[in-house]
Amino acid sequence: MFIVRQRGFTRLLLALLLAWPAVSRAQLSYTNDGTAITITGYAGSDTVLTVPDTIDGLPITAIGDGAFASSALTGIRLGTNIIRIGSGAFAECYGLTSFTIPAGVTVIEPDVFSDCYGLTNVTLPDGLTDIGDGAFAFCTGLAGVSIPNSVTNLGIGAFMDCRSLTNVGLGTGVIVIGDQAFQDCTSLSRVVIPDSVVSLGYQSFAECYGLSEVTLGRNLDSIGDGAFIDCILPGVSIPASVTRIGISAFSGCQAVTVESLNAYYSSLDGVLFDKARTLLIQYPLHRAGSYTVPEGVTAIGGYAFQHCRALTAVSLPDSVSSIGDEAFQKCTLLTGLRLGTGLTSIGNLAFQYCIALTNLTMPDGVTNIGISACYFCTHLADVTLSRGLSAIPDSAFYNCPALTRITIPEGVSDIAEFAFFGCFGLTNVTLPDSLTHIGDEAFYYCTSLSQLTIPAGVTELGDAVFSDCVSLRQVFFQGDAPSAAEDQFDGNANTTVYYRPGTIGWGDTFASHPTAVWDVQIVTADGVLGVREGKFGFNVTGTGGLPFVVEAATDLSSPAWLPLSTNTLTGGPAFFGDPQWTNNPTRLYRLRMP
Repeated sequence: MFIVRQRGFTRLLLALLLAWPAVSRAQLSYTNDGTAITITGYAGSDTVLTVPDTIDGLPITAIGDGAFASSALTGIRLGTNIIRIGSGAFAECYGLTSFTIPAGVTVIEPDVFSDCYGLTNVTLPDGLTDIGDGAFAFCTGLAGVSIPNSVTNLGIGAFMDCRSLTNVGLGTGVIVIGDQAFQDCTSLSRVVIPDSVVSLGYQSFAECYGLSEVTLGRNLDSIGDGAFIDCILPGVSIPASVTRIGISAFSGCQAVTVESLNAYYSSLDGVLFDKARTLLIQYPLHRAGSYTVPEGVTAIGGYAFQHCRALTAVSLPDSVSSIGDEAFQKCTLLTGLRLGTGLTSIGNLAFQYCIALTNLTMPDGVTNIGISACYFCTHLADVTLSRGLSAIPDSAFYNCPALTRITIPEGVSDIAEFAFFGCFGLTNVTLPDSLTHIGDEAFYYCTSLSQLTIPAGVTELGDAVFSDCVSLRQVFFQGDAPSAAEDQFDGNANTTVYYRPGTIGWGDTFASHPTAVWDVQIVTADGVLGVREGKFGFNVTGTGGLPFVVEAATDLSSPAWLPLSTNTLTGGPAFFGDPQWTNNPTRLYRLRMP
């Protein structure tokens, strides 16, 4: 006689043995609400188990949440009265190989069989309506499944990472296939979406690398972001019913065609567009060579060319006004890029990791660059920025080591954090008078930069703006001392800060580095000022070793100062002569910091 202690009571099992011989050594815990039994746990050692129809004369109608989770079961048969199997009831039963869900169950709750790696076969009953979130997720041994026609919904991640799944029979009643429902089912080769389906969720079939054929149902309305991302499909046809295609829905597909009666989308040569062909949505991922975007396109959609690693050149027409986020991200062979004159906006990470791109010329109509636009473009050597910009955003040219010089156009007031971080080939930086703020670590680790002039309008420097610029010797401030942290020049042993006479806020040091007055001036009383040997000239004097630039203009009311000469004082006066002085009725001169 086997004795079970349950809730402080001792019960004789003799009667139970007669009705339930298969569990004579089992230990089940359960709850009794007076009308039915719910199994809540199992503590036995048997690996093969049959759950009876009744206990104490009451029907067993439910398996509670997590009741058999992480048990050593290899097989189990449930009684005929079961109508509910709770969340995670058999999760992580690694040895379970086969399972038949009783006919009374209408909903498979979330995570019921998640991580049952050994499960190879499951039988679903007619009458089932809903397969919950993660119900069979990570059942890596499951080879096939037939979903009854009664099922209307497949939950989030329902069959995610079922990597042995080669065959899925989707019933004719399925309406919604949830987010990531079949993501990473890498052995799945063919999918037929029934006409009943109206919605495919986010990444519903993402990373199904073996998928070679997809048929979409005639009533499909919405295809979620990344629905078939990284599925190397030779082609897919979009039915007329589709009204929404999410971002990167078919990234990886070789060609997309759209039925002519579709009111929202169109295709041309395998490229996906909106109906009017003003928005380019998706370019075939593995198509090699160059591409000319058709005239009339006004926008390159987000992610449109993302990961097109065989793309070598792209030409945008003048009609294109915007490039979306990550539009050309990781186009690693892209060497040629023509931006049209109508362009006004470049999105976040638009050219990130375009490691073969060598030059970038922005039309002057561009008023906005997104963050990290050219992040890690390691061969980008020549950049011309738009004169319409007002700011250089976060990490815009982060780690572009081939970049040697950059001119920030007039009108830019802010250089954001990390903008030129790690541009260790940068030797020349020209900052505009409009600049007021430079963000944290904006020029950190620009190890080739030897001198820099900070405009008078700059009132604030972020943290460590010029740290580890180990070659930086001279920093010239044209205005008053800005607000700045002490770590501005950390790692720079030989940096000296120079400031103009008459400016305020300066002491013997700035950000823990020595300061000196930039005292370069034109000498007017030494008899040299005037015309000599056909040149108008003058002497310049000041502390030895200081560089200076001579500029000229013709009108003080709206001066356009042009640099004429850059020189360095070497221990005595330096003579400047202008052979072009006779070309203008009036010629004005000034000195500025380099």
